[in-house]
Amino acid sequence: MHDRRVIAAIAFVAISLLSDANANEVSSVQREQEASHQVDAAQTARSLSEEVIVWVGANFDLPAKADRPQIRFATQTEMMRIRIADRERSRGYVQEEPAAENERNVVAIYDTSSRTIYLPENWRGKSPEDQSILVHEMVHHLQNLAGVKFECPAAREKAAYLAQDKWLARFGKSLEDQFDVDMFTVVISSACM
Repeated sequence: MHDRRVIAAIAFVAISLLSDANANEVSSVQREQEASHQVDAAQTARSLSEEVIVWVGANFDLPAKADRPQIRFATQTEMMRIRIADRERSRGYVQEEPAAENERNVVAIYDTSSRTIYLPENWRGKSPEDQSILVHEMVHHLQNLAGVKFECPAAREKAAYLAQDKWLARFGKSLEDQFDVDMFTVVISSACM
């Protein structure tokens, strides 16, 4: 009887160790797949950037400058921190937490000081929706390079949303259909109040 308990305990430990090893192996595979997706997405973003810059330059009053932004991937939390830091720099005050009722989720963000576009970790660049996110942020990059001045930080959003909507229209889609952002929202969110 005692031997059976010892054998059962050894078997239980062995199965547990194998389960842990399999779980670690699966999470390792998932990490490798995610890293592979990130590499593919970064390559897509770089190659798409050329087309987007030319398109924005041809369709909006912004120069198609050769100075390309850095492109990185970030979590929602990281992008919110960048947004808050950008507002601190532009308004000269610290805002601890954004007012939830006044904030939409940060889909992507452009950091003017580092000239970096931060895209969400799940961005792949294959869909018109993903591409339009890059278009929106590229408008901010070109505004920054051109030294365009705005009455307030929110005012720079209007051109970016209009470009994003026009990009989506190329594929029979709209900003309202894909992101639940209508033109009234664009006008209000880009107004200096």
